[in-house]
Amino acid sequence: MEKLYREFGDKGLLVLAISTEERAVVAKFIADKGYSFPVLLDPGGKASADFDVDGIPKSFLFDRQGRLVGEAIDRRSESQFRSMLKAAGLE
Repeated sequence: MEKLYREFGDKGLLVLAISTEERAVVAKFIADKGYSFPVLLDPGGKASADFDVDGIPKSFLFDRQGRLVGEAIDRRSESQFRSMLKAAGLE
């Protein structure tokens, strides 16, 4: 995700991660991985409930008009994410 975020960020790709973990745990994970995209905290799990997240990682892809154009409930390879981005009009 980080690689794609850096590659496509200037073309409009926005990556938002959401975690139900404690702030300190998330901060260490972000620092260890070197992620530069935003990670939002959802301690009560409201976002997970609202988006019907029944396992992690779960990814959602919205197009520029805000329509859901793809989702995955597993770890995706770079090529799989690239295919999803292409379907959303980002190449």
